[in-house]
Amino acid sequence: MKGKVLVLGSDVKSFLSTVRSLGRHGLEVHTAWCSPLSPALKSKYIVRTHTLPLPGAGKSDWLAPFHTLLDKECFDLVIPTDDPTLIPLQLNRNLLSTKSRIYLLDNNVFKTAFDKIAVYRLALDLNIPVAKGAIVTSELEIHKLSALSFPLVLRPQSSYASNNIFDRINACKVYDQDELATALPIFLRQGDCLAQENFSGVGMGIEFIAKDGSLLCAFQHQRLHETITGGPSTYRKSVELNKEMLAASKKLIAALGYTGVGMVEFKYSLLTKQWVLIEINGRFWGSLPLTIAAGIDMPVYLYQLLVQGITSFPERYEPETYCRNLTADMDWFRHNLFADKKDPSLQTVTLAQVFSELVNVFSGREHNDLLVRDDLAPFFADCTTWFKDKLHALRLLLLKTYFSRPLIRELEVHKIKQKLFRTQSILFVCHGNITRSPFAEHYARRIFSSQLNFSSRGTSDISNRVPAKLTQSIAQKLNVDLSNHLSLSISAADMQNNDLIFVFDMENYLTLRLAYPAAKEKIFLLGILAAESNISDPHNKNLAVYEKTYRLIISAINRLEALSEQKPLIAQLIDTPGIGGAETVTIELSLVLLRENIATTVICPAGSEVEKKLKQHHCPVLSFPDYSLYKSTLTLPVFIWKFRRFLLAHNISLIHAHLTGPIIAAGLSAPLAGIPCVGTLHDTFIAKQNYLNLFLLRLVAFLGTKLVTVSRHMQQFYSYLRGFPNKAINLIPNAVCPPTIDYRLCEKLKKELFITEQTFIFISVGRLVRLKRYDLLLESYAKIATTNTRLLLVGDGEERPSLENLAQSLQITDTLHFLGQRNDINELLSLAHCFVLCSEIEGLSRSILEAMAIGLPVIATDVGGNKELVQHCQNGLLVPTLNAQAISEAMTILISDPSKQQAYGQAGKTLAQTQFSLPQMTQSYRKLYDSLIK
Repeated sequence: MKGKVLVLGSDVKSFLSTVRSLGRHGLEVHTAWCSPLSPALKSKYIVRTHTLPLPGAGKSDWLAPFHTLLDKECFDLVIPTDDPTLIPLQLNRNLLSTKSRIYLLDNNVFKTAFDKIAVYRLALDLNIPVAKGAIVTSELEIHKLSALSFPLVLRPQSSYASNNIFDRINACKVYDQDELATALPIFLRQGDCLAQENFSGVGMGIEFIAKDGSLLCAFQHQRLHETITGGPSTYRKSVELNKEMLAASKKLIAALGYTGVGMVEFKYSLLTKQWVLIEINGRFWGSLPLTIAAGIDMPVYLYQLLVQGITSFPERYEPETYCRNLTADMDWFRHNLFADKKDPSLQTVTLAQVFSELVNVFSGREHNDLLVRDDLAPFFADCTTWFKDKLHALRLLLLKTYFSRPLIRELEVHKIKQKLFRTQSILFVCHGNITRSPFAEHYARRIFSSQLNFSSRGTSDISNRVPAKLTQSIAQKLNVDLSNHLSLSISAADMQNNDLIFVFDMENYLTLRLAYPAAKEKIFLLGILAAESNISDPHNKNLAVYEKTYRLIISAINRLEALSEQKPLIAQLIDTPGIGGAETVTIELSLVLLRENIATTVICPAGSEVEKKLKQHHCPVLSFPDYSLYKSTLTLPVFIWKFRRFLLAHNISLIHAHLTGPIIAAGLSAPLAGIPCVGTLHDTFIAKQNYLNLFLLRLVAFLGTKLVTVSRHMQQFYSYLRGFPNKAINLIPNAVCPPTIDYRLCEKLKKELFITEQTFIFISVGRLVRLKRYDLLLESYAKIATTNTRLLLVGDGEERPSLENLAQSLQITDTLHFLGQRNDINELLSLAHCFVLCSEIEGLSRSILEAMAIGLPVIATDVGGNKELVQHCQNGLLVPTLNAQAISEAMTILISDPSKQQAYGQAGKTLAQTQFSLPQMTQSYRKLYDSLIK
């Protein structure tokens, strides 16, 4: 034969079989409206595949390109092979080009064959056996079903709505009165309903070709493996024509005046030999490969009938011919293996029968839907796709297992909360954008009080579909209106322009993360918010599944709305019992955040000075958890794990740790809790002396902790060390508050310390530890001490006993005062004339800043960040470290020159106010926090 044919569809059984059949007979086969992923497109019999827009819901923009193709190619015949390709053509037959012959049914035949209720009525009129049933048009007619026995099968009037041809409306099986009462009202919203008693039996079909109501050729098959809940078969055989079923088929064909191909579907009881009519399929059928393998070449017959006018066809075929769809049958085997074999409503097969069927493979009677000698590529493409699908399924299973763990779900919820603080637009994505995502979008719009933008999309490339009537009715029951929704496909712009993207199942999750890797950090499973990892697609499921799905979505979005109302909570972490510079920064920063109405708390040891100070100002405080585990290197991993739970339990959004130990602990715990971490380093001593701590600092920086140094010297020191990520070290100098002084207390202190107007007072504030080198200060002071000088040491620490002994040996105890830990530091500073700091290592001394803020000149060793505060001979004197003689000479200079003392003090005060103010420091930390909580 010579000619050119256009075959429409995607199904690898009816579509591919039609292509092969026509191609083998010399026809030039073109295809269109076929999924680019279909293995059928690998067939060598396809000469060309045309890309055409698919028919959409209520859209006609596909007609013009379709006309253009027909006018250009002038096909001898156009054959739609499935419902989504047949129905649009059938509904628009008057608008189609006449240059190519299109196989369509007569309008009256189409209306009846595609209407299950019309077929049911026609069967009754023709006395053809059907399952006992009733037609219900409203809820008031439910009484019609009282005489029927459960289970009942509720069938829609048509499997496809004319405005939504890509979503099949499936029958629904109900098992009791409660299920019926729930299902029927919703089912009726799709149209009239046919309710029938469930007939237990195997599926059989009589395939035919007819002209003007006269049967030209017929073939019969029996389903051997069909979907266990009812549906397509994966394994079937040819059988002799059943005379009664054939007679019934002829009656139907004659009554309809049928011209074309079709299949009359029956259910047949192997035990009782009784049968009932199910429906008419007015198109090619899924068992077409078996029909051709048995010797009845229906696609060629159709071409000969419509193009060549031939009406006589071979009717003889081989019974007991078997045909299997191998990959689909492997999936069927798994489902059948675990199905309840005692449930009569399930289409199950015993294992004995399954294994006995292997005989057919070796007898040569078994064929394969895709594997044929003359066209191997589609079979291998199908197998490749099947293996990829199984690997994909394994990946999905691993993901499901991962997200089923409570720890992971907690972490994901915390990440969502973090993202919400900076979210303006939220996108919901499912596969088709007709069931789950539009419901989530419209429900979220209804309940959110904040000005968030909501939208929804589908990963499917088919747009402009409307939700099925069943979907709309269930949504309406939950006060969500989907009647005006049209589906849209996801785009790169959608992924980029939305701040949060919620998907519903692992398939959506994996698809989007692989397709848009740049957006993976904002893709989350919506079900996580409802304590579920998956919200599966209810499509083709029963009504209970639909309602459960929507209830889960409602629960998840309700929690999302609650999370959006929470403020981000920032926690400061400090581990020391006393108060020094780092502790003071922690306190002042927390109090400023509190005054600015930012949710904040401080984690510190119970009973510490920091806790006492904060409670005086009514700042929230949390006790440092598991302190004993934290202090031991061996138990630190246990502490980190527990501290992660602590952070999650208190809904902390960001943790800011001070000093090396807390930075390491927080920096290792925060990633496990899914929150950002800031770590302020106040010195370089730990890094210089402890290589393990240096390694751990590098590790936490690599894990995402933003390290902050308080001086340029420290920033340079850490930046030059190897192992820190680029730009990991930030600079935010320490700051000081404008001092408040109680002058009545000052007068009291003068009396207590025996201070007169002639007394010159040196003061030093800090922890009495080795690094501060107070021993050098005492030795330096001893060289210039007189009855008119005083040295005040404010602070406490492990060195105090040895320093007291040193003072006695230097004979300066009369003019030296160990004042210990004090709450009146500003008053003590205001009494002094000069501040002295002899540290061996220093970050950016908070004590120097406090002294400068009071207006004191400063003598300090030239270490660390001291030179960033003390400008030599401008606001103080810098002296070499570990040099007692240089310190005493500097002290002498200031005692002897009051003008320098005053000038240096005023310059230092100006510097502290302009470059090291508390608002500047707080603003810098706020900017850093804001960049991390996003």
